[in-house]
Amino acid sequence: LSGYALYDWSDPLLYKYTPLRSSVSFLSFSVGRKVQFMCMGGYIKELGTLHEMPVDANGYCDYSKIYYFSGGMRHMNQMFRVTPTFAYNLGRFTFAIEYDNTCVQYGSVLKLDSFGRALENLHWITNHRGIGLVRYSF
Repeated sequence: LSGYALYDWSDPLLYKYTPLRSSVSFLSFSVGRKVQFMCMGGYIKELGTLHEMPVDANGYCDYSKIYYFSGGMRHMNQMFRVTPTFAYNLGRFTFAIEYDNTCVQYGSVLKLDSFGRALENLHWITNHRGIGLVRYSF
């Protein structure tokens, strides 16, 4: 979710950039040794740019002036994830099963506010994933 945005290009020799900000919180815990229960949960909230960006007559900024590292999502508003995991340890073998539930709230990429945040046409997308593991430790 990191990146930057061009917020002032009035001087062609001195462009001004502003960082993108987000709040990320994750918590993980594990209980047991032979039979384990583990869980990881987290929340991410897109906070937008540090400085306001110019907007058009409708109050929207130019999304092409926002640059994300690692292919970030310009239109993500918030996300949460919960991954409960059960594992059974038998000597050098481990058998585990994990459920991953990720929910992301997206908005319109063409209607970003003056801080580059998607706040219109918000909708949730939920992904469910199950993972099984059999591991032998040498």
